[in-house]
Amino acid sequence: MSLSLSGYKIGDRIHEGSRSVVYRAVRESDNQPVIIKALKTAYPTHRDISRFKYGYEILKSLNIHGVARAYGLEKHNNSLALILEYIKGESLKNFIQSNTIELKDFLHIATPSII
Repeated sequence: MSLSLSGYKIGDRIHEGSRSVVYRAVRESDNQPVIIKALKTAYPTHRDISRFKYGYEILKSLNIHGVARAYGLEKHNNSLALILEYIKGESLKNFIQSNTIELKDFLHIATPSII
């Protein structure tokens, strides 16, 4: 699946799941790097759209360091695209594949303290 969204220069695909695909992009109006998460199917179900909107509302309400802020929800053809803050980093999957990590460190990352 390739993505074309007005106002954004789409970069490389960084993740593809069963229902969505995630791209790096640049918002053309201000050259701001962003992440775009789009539903994969050209004709998503009402349930898929509802879940996507619900995820957007949850992200929009959060203000937690390290959690990407939701900038907006854009119509994309017959579907939706979620515009997210770009946070530089490496996926945990890639990190684990390329590094040896001690169990205690993995548990610290996987279950951070909420204190």
